[in-house]
Amino acid sequence: MHQPKLHLTPTERKVWRFEAGHELQVIETDFGRFGVSICYDIQFPEVGRLLAEQGVQLLVVPFLTDDRRGYSRVTLCARARAVENQFYVATAGMTGSLPLITDLTAQYAQSGIYTPADFPFPVDGLATEAAPTAEMVIVADVDLALLDQARARGSVLNHQDAAQDGLHVRFDGTIQVHRLPWSETSGPGPASQA
Repeated sequence: MHQPKLHLTPTERKVWRFEAGHELQVIETDFGRFGVSICYDIQFPEVGRLLAEQGVQLLVVPFLTDDRRGYSRVTLCARARAVENQFYVATAGMTGSLPLITDLTAQYAQSGIYTPADFPFPVDGLATEAAPTAEMVIVADVDLALLDQARARGSVLNHQDAAQDGLHVRFDGTIQVHRLPWSETSGPGPASQA
């Protein structure tokens, strides 16, 4: 499974000459459905909405930002996607430096796990957050059943109301659902142990 980046920054297009992808992937496991939104992609609400419509319960956002301003854009948008789509969002930012690569001499990041800002989640929508620019692992319990409760009986019903709001998003690519060979007894395969 490979999730391409859908939206490129000017530097990625002009300097690094990257090409944008055109497919959204949904990862289906025994634990739930997951999606990936790479860095700049999180700033486009349509991506999260399309994934939510496919039953995604956790959106993972790997990112690399040069400074606090870029980090703020990613994090504020990640938190907004959690509220809009009533799913969990986990951001994973690159910290440290790559002094031998042009334009990557330093990064700013603060990874986090965010929830909808509704009952029964944390009042601020924050499950946990890393220290700024620290290399660390963060862990939080995410109860997928709580998403169903919030979507059915929360103080806001974003997930239901979005389906009836009359606005439609057009996506010219494809959405693929992948079933991973994981089970609750065997756990993740070797790829996740790297």
